[in-house]
This record gives sequence, C-alpha cells and structure tokens, in this order.
Amino acid sequence: MQIDTLSEFLTQAGTEFRLYDLGRRLQPLSQQDFAAIEAGQRPYPWPLQRHAWLAVCYWQQQAPQQQYIWFLKIPLDERGLFNNAAVKHFLAALVEQLGQDPSAPLSDEQQRRLAETPFTFQPTQDKLAAFHARLGVELGLPPSAFYQQVLDYIAAPGQHDWQQLGLQGLADLAARLHQDLPSSEQLAARLFSLPQPVQQALLSQCEHHPLPSSLAELLLSGINTELERQSPDEERIALLLRATAGCPP
Repeated sequence: MQIDTLSEFLTQAGTEFRLYDLGRRLQPLSQQDFAAIEAGQRPYPWPLQRHAWLAVCYWQQQAPQQQYIWFLKIPLDERGLFNNAAVKHFLAALVEQLGQDPSAPLSDEQQRRLAETPFTFQPTQDKLAAFHARLGVELGLPPSAFYQQVLDYIAAPGQHDWQQLGLQGLADLAARLHQDLPSSEQLAARLFSLPQPVQQALLSQCEHHPLPSSLAELLLSGINTELERQSPDEERIALLLRATAGCPP
C-alpha cells in the first residue's frame, strides 16, 4: 500500500499521535486540521522561514507508556502548502529506516541517517522544556523531578537558591498554571519581586501555555508600569507581552 502522508504512516502503523507547532511558540495542532493541511486543502497556519516546525509524539495503542517523538521541519511552497515532494522524500527515508513499524528499534547508524535528513531539527532548550511540560499535562504524566523544587521556591523564595532551579521545573509550573489556581495566585503575588533571571525564564515559558486571566492581567499591568518610566525597558515590555500570547484575546 502506498503511503503519501505522515498521518497515513502513523495510522497504518496502529499508533495514536499528537502534533504541535514549535515555530514561534508551542501550539497544539489537531489531527483534523493536520489532515486538511496534508491534503493541500489549507495552508499551514504558523509558517516560519517557509517551513512548518512540527513536534510529533506517537505511541502504540497497546503500549501507551512508551512515547516516541520526532521534530520535523517540513518545507512549504509559496502558498504556504506542504511541499509534497519533500514529504514523500521524508516518508521514503522513514520507511527505509523503520519499515512499517514506527516503534522499531533503530541502530545508532540508522538514527544518525535519519537525523541527517533535511527534515529534522533540534528545538531550543526553552521550547523543548515547554513541549515536554505540555505533553505531560495532556497525557496525564507526572511532572519532572524539578517541579517540586520550583513550587518550594515560589512558596518561600528567601529560603531557597534560585540558581539551583531546573528549566524543566519552571516549564512544568507554567504548563499547569491555568489549572492550578493556588500556584497561579502564589506566583502572581511574588513574580515581580523574584530575581530577574527567574522572571525572564518564567515569562518565556508562559508564552507557550494558556494562563488564568488574573495572571494575564498582572502581566499587562506590568507593561503599563514599564511604559510609565522615563526610559521604558522595551525588551521587558516585549517579554511581558509575549508571555500573554496563549491567553484569550
């Protein structure tokens, strides 16, 4: 059977999968929308440098505890549609290395060959942390070992060394703020008094997730405060504004 799309490959292999855009910020992409994009019925919604930057997580239905992840960079044509020749080229490389089983174990040499195709990429550390945090929330997985350390720090900043905080723990916190009201309120009460590196890391992570309205309003008030200064910090204003990117308009 000829396989022309990534969805067909993953479906024929009996996997469940989820898709996310990792271009400018982390955003989920529904399978229905992705199928329409693959069929050329609509352009890719978040193009960056004429590519779609995708994170694909999949697992076998009989083994949901074992997830596999690909980071794919798919070229787009001048209309924003998938370059079908490039997609077929990548699928051919997949079938060559994996056969019909996406969960087949790969040798080091096979992994190297797959990584050397022009259709894979390595996300930046902040986006990688955001992706794992968001995926964990949506799949009901426990947060990283760094999460509790971040909660303890936010509860009592003066009693802990912020330089010992892990980026993944900060990402885990940001991914859970929209459903963890106590942590959100605690963060809102202390955010602007935290050391600048912690603020910056948290705000960068908030950009990738929905936030409760109270925290979004705090960030917007922080922008107003900065604008009232004689010499506003434009980088801080941009950071605060980007942190609200996942909030309702």
